[in-house]
Amino acid sequence: MERKQREKLRNAYGCAREQKNLEPERLKEIRIYYDLRKEAHPDEDWVDEVTWQDLDMDRIFETINHTVSFAGEQLLYSELHHLSKCDAEQKNRDQMMQFFDSHPEAREKAWGYLLPLKKETVNYYIPEYMSLLEMQRFPLLKFCLGLLISLLTLTAAALLMRHPLVIGAAAANLLVNIVVYAFGKMRYEVFLSSMGSLIQIVRTAKAILEMQNETGKDGDVSMMDDSDIQDISDRLKGLEKVSRMVANMERKKYAGMTGDIFALVSDYLIGALMWDFITYDRIARLMKNRQDDLMFLFRFAGEVDMCLAVASWRRSLGNYCMPEFDCDHFIMEEIRHPLMNQAVGNSLEMRKNILITGSNASGKSTFIKAAASNLILGQTIHTCTAKRW
Repeated sequence: MERKQREKLRNAYGCAREQKNLEPERLKEIRIYYDLRKEAHPDEDWVDEVTWQDLDMDRIFETINHTVSFAGEQLLYSELHHLSKCDAEQKNRDQMMQFFDSHPEAREKAWGYLLPLKKETVNYYIPEYMSLLEMQRFPLLKFCLGLLISLLTLTAAALLMRHPLVIGAAAANLLVNIVVYAFGKMRYEVFLSSMGSLIQIVRTAKAILEMQNETGKDGDVSMMDDSDIQDISDRLKGLEKVSRMVANMERKKYAGMTGDIFALVSDYLIGALMWDFITYDRIARLMKNRQDDLMFLFRFAGEVDMCLAVASWRRSLGNYCMPEFDCDHFIMEEIRHPLMNQAVGNSLEMRKNILITGSNASGKSTFIKAAASNLILGQTIHTCTAKRW
């Protein structure tokens, strides 16, 4: 991470972000993971679109959005919709937020590992790409294998027989293979770029895990529990082979982009053997088999970035609380709307349904929206803009 970038992030931590409306195209990209997750888990509790729009939750999301990666941004947007009932998950997140808030050096290291997960359009489609890995396999693999077997057979025959017709047939087969490789290369390199982004998530998760192992425990505060560390470590080990294969393919790709004539000719001659297509298809198959691990690591990287963002937002609020849930009654003290920093807080204790009355423009709607939005924030990111909830 460059010095200026590090200083910028350090200075921005704990500072309020400018409130602004998200552009429709950018919002469409951010919500891809949320849409996929909601479709996969329709029976779970989600904030409906009418409520989301009525409470202006997009602006609240942008206020909380101190993320530096596409994974963190997508996960934060999804989690703000997801009304979680898992106390253990909230406890683990609070533990991670507390760790980063009290460890500036670890915070800066984590930012450095997360920044390569750039907020670029192509990266926001990674969750969708992961859900369709079976469709990313090379479609003409059997045809290419046939061309390879034919080329090897004719080449062997030409070396043994040295007949002009056999040599001509082998040369023609080589030319056909080169043409097929030239057209197929454009397709697989597009998907290779997405594979590279996926493997960058793996690298980020590995670097964060190593940072956790180096940092260890500081008193009673640690970033993660030992069981979570072991789970992530096991998943990373299962992806070591495919990570190396993608790295080798990327190096070959960039070597061919240097403009060196020898490298270009070598690329097409080796490409005529269809080895790149075979390797690409194998990578796609291995990734499909490890699809759950890839999605888990995507969520882990996003979770770290989201916790950093919420910790920063909490620091910017000054006055906030972590809610305590009780089914028998409802108490909130000095609650204010998340978008109103200088608002006067209001308090309420409710044990049954109540009716709020008042003259026009007296703040009834603002108070109800403040209560409703804090109810969502309390259940999603365990944070309320109140003295007590």
